[in-house]
Amino acid sequence: EGLKPDDVLKVIAFIRSNSKITGNE
Repeated sequence: EGLKPDDVLKVIAFIRSNSKITGNE
């Protein structure tokens, strides 16, 4: 369909890392 499971995990990890840095955005 588009994203591979590996790409999804990378995106999730990226978002979670940003959430920790920005606080809760």
